[in-house]
Amino acid sequence: LNAQNILIIESCYYNDSSATNGGGIFIQNSTTAKIYQTKFKNNKAGGTGGGASLSDVKYVKLINITFISNEAGKSGAGIELHKCMNISIINSKFVSNHRSVISSTLSVGGGICVRKSSHLTVENSIFYRNMVTGNGGGIYSQNVDRALYNNNQYLLNSARSGGGVASILSGVTETLNSTFVSNSARKEGGAIFSEKCILFHMCTCKVYRNSAEEFSGGINVQLGRKATIENTIIVNNKAVHGGGITSLGINFIMID
Repeated sequence: LNAQNILIIESCYYNDSSATNGGGIFIQNSTTAKIYQTKFKNNKAGGTGGGASLSDVKYVKLINITFISNEAGKSGAGIELHKCMNISIINSKFVSNHRSVISSTLSVGGGICVRKSSHLTVENSIFYRNMVTGNGGGIYSQNVDRALYNNNQYLLNSARSGGGVASILSGVTETLNSTFVSNSARKEGGAIFSEKCILFHMCTCKVYRNSAEEFSGGINVQLGRKATIENTIIVNNKAVHGGGITSLGINFIMID
């Protein structure tokens, strides 16, 4: 869909569809895209956006959306968002989205992949058993000015780095009131991986039983300007180096 003004989708079901990008739906060059009470299931993309792909959309609002068992070869097995200004994803579920089995490339963003965008908000959402071979089993964000993750649950997601969430080359990333349980990384950051972000802030979260094969079973923050973690429980996470937290080249503050 190439819609230059306002696009509204409500109570729809996208199932068993395939494309190079945007297996269920592809939206480009729109002022506003709003999607409500819609399900994306078993869709496939050889490139990006197994369930859905949105590009160059100024305002994106997704409420009560379900992404189940979608797959993509490169990024955004659930949904891909590229060059969008203001993104809100609320009360949504991302379940068992994964890299295409025929793809040989490292994939990122099992549930959500966001690149080159201004503001991202994900609230009251569940990420369960999403899987990629690259970074960000639940969520992957890169070159995002400001990201807020509030009151989300990340359960049994897996990736190379950032089993739950991976943030790369971004501005301010805040994770609030969220739970990370039994996520895993083949390299680093079983729950969270943050690299070269200006500010990493985490408050009132629970990080339980996550694991990484090398560094940081729980949280890995590296090469940014400042990281603050406060009022957060980090328990029973496992890795070879830094079971709970690993910090590299950053001003790190923990507050009880």
